[in-house]
Amino acid sequence: MRSVIHELIISFHSHMDECRHLLRLARNNSEDNVVNALMKSAIVLAIAYWERHIEDLLLKGCAYISDSLRNPLDLPLKTRQVIAESSVTNKRESNPEAFSSSVWAFSGDGWSRKYKEYVQKRADALNTASIKNVREAFADIFGIKDVFPNKEIKDFPGINISEEFNHFMNVRHKIAHGDRTALEGVTIDDIEKWLIIEYELVAMTMGIAWDALEEITGKSAIAYHLKERYVYQILLYFKENGQKTVTNDVFKKIGSTANSNYKKLSYEPWSLLDVKGPKNIYPTDRLFQFLNNELELPSQVLVLKNFKARAKRGTPLIKFNDLQDEYEHKIFDQVSINV
Repeated sequence: MRSVIHELIISFHSHMDECRHLLRLARNNSEDNVVNALMKSAIVLAIAYWERHIEDLLLKGCAYISDSLRNPLDLPLKTRQVIAESSVTNKRESNPEAFSSSVWAFSGDGWSRKYKEYVQKRADALNTASIKNVREAFADIFGIKDVFPNKEIKDFPGINISEEFNHFMNVRHKIAHGDRTALEGVTIDDIEKWLIIEYELVAMTMGIAWDALEEITGKSAIAYHLKERYVYQILLYFKENGQKTVTNDVFKKIGSTANSNYKKLSYEPWSLLDVKGPKNIYPTDRLFQFLNNELELPSQVLVLKNFKARAKRGTPLIKFNDLQDEYEHKIFDQVSINV
């Protein structure tokens, strides 16, 4: 999801550059009609990109949860309630068959499909991405109490950014409905201010949404640790034998724990092994970078549904030296392996 968030940010900033370009053109033009047209265009585009951002964040956040969450009971209570109310027919008495089918549709991975359907409906119905509407959508879909907790930003102290942005959206509303008074009292500097506030609100929603997604999907995730004796033994083997393809026979000789757990080293963001199958296991370039202390890796990862993984929040980064310090001087039988 971090890569998705990064892509959303790049896309948003790229689009907003168009708005800033329109304002630069307006500043350098002396014809009132042209200036007004450029200002209106910048406003309409900026709000369109805001609404696109909110829609993308809702849909992609939902997709991430659907693909990553092991236990749907880890969804926030509010989210479970609105999905159930949206999906389960209330005709329990008059149409028990339809009621039963709507309930059983949640079985297995059906909850994921129902969740996506619900979020798609909410995104489609979000005709105006006002602060109120967005706040309610994020509360229902991700269980976020307030996606806009900051009332001010350092660039504009004393200005309530939510109220100011709603004013911005109201100006856009007037433009869209052909109100000739839409730009009365509005300057290019005002629009520049609104754009800065929009950037801040986008960053705010991105950060808070990611925190919520991490918390939701992390509850039932499986934690694996890099600082383990079997990991050190596997790394020692490759340090001594170089960069060649191996089979699981190597790990059997190292020990039962190594043989049972070597696949964990293929998880991102570790990616130390490329496991094509038990007879085709490749050490990666990252493994040798780690051996040479050229690379730091998170000491703990969380494995989500569908074998997706991410670093656990707050986990320290470690180097191979840390494993050496932990295990090099401990006494254990190291099997000599010649494969």
